[in-house]
Amino acid sequence: CSLYPGGTASQYSFESVYACNGTTTGSTEFDHLLRTVPPTYAWQCVELSARFLWAKYRLSVPFGTYQSGAALVAAYHQKYKNIPVGPPGPSSSDVPVPGDVISLGPYGGTGQADGHTGVVIRNDVSTGTFTMMSENDLANHGSYEDSLSVDLTGAHNGMVQFDGVWTTASWLET
Repeated sequence: CSLYPGGTASQYSFESVYACNGTTTGSTEFDHLLRTVPPTYAWQCVELSARFLWAKYRLSVPFGTYQSGAALVAAYHQKYKNIPVGPPGPSSSDVPVPGDVISLGPYGGTGQADGHTGVVIRNDVSTGTFTMMSENDLANHGSYEDSLSVDLTGAHNGMVQFDGVWTTASWLET
């Protein structure tokens, strides 16, 4: 985070990869590689997920297309077909695990066409709940942790509850 003037590591991390805060304007290295729309400040959700996938698994960014939070999992899966994609469902095995990278939306709980993405840092498969760390969603303009849930009754297959609303989701099973 501190490689960019005005950037600082937040209190949120998973396996030594930190969500960042700061006043940095323009793009960071991962924003630039992903060809994201130049943000008001650099620390965006897509940047964190791409940086995490590089730092932990050495997965390079899928070049050539604009990446939204909602499209990130599909873009990485297209490039790395050997990484399975998990869907939310009624089984405890349908809950993402720490280290998975999740795409949410678009719309639904994300409230925007670009959706959202983050890194799963904790889960409880008995309740279907999990926590992700992320950067910059509509409600939280810095880095944060958010609680989400999978409906283990099967009433909302393919969706997770995010910010009180059911939204589509999928994750890279890393």
